[in-house]
Amino acid sequence: MYSFWQGKENLPIEGSDREAFEQYQAQVRALESELGDDEDVLRTVVVIVAATLVVGPFVDRLIALTGYPKDFVASVCGHMEFCGLWTADGAISADWLNEDGTWDFIRLCCDMGIAQGWVTTWFDKNRGEWICASVRDDLKN
Repeated sequence: MYSFWQGKENLPIEGSDREAFEQYQAQVRALESELGDDEDVLRTVVVIVAATLVVGPFVDRLIALTGYPKDFVASVCGHMEFCGLWTADGAISADWLNEDGTWDFIRLCCDMGIAQGWVTTWFDKNRGEWICASVRDDLKN
């Protein structure tokens, strides 16, 4: 999934943005039983969902919308930018939402791992696909 945000980094947060954010945030919080009770994991998922579906991958807009600390949001953004998933033009993400409106937990967790810095990814031009690899020893087989 690619969301296009070019030229929108300075737009104000509007009421419709907040409404959409609150809806997605509630859906993410409903996944807590699957994601676990680590608040940083939940906040990371909220940030990547908000960046992709609501306000774009912009630190200042994400801070204004989520109320999360700048260091936290900047870290998430930095990991996603480093892997080339977020740019000033837009955000690439796994297709988290299924056709029936449910969340694809595996795809969501893949992006969460990248945003946390646990996993890295790159596009392999020869294969024509994204490759992921753990950067944490405790996650490697």
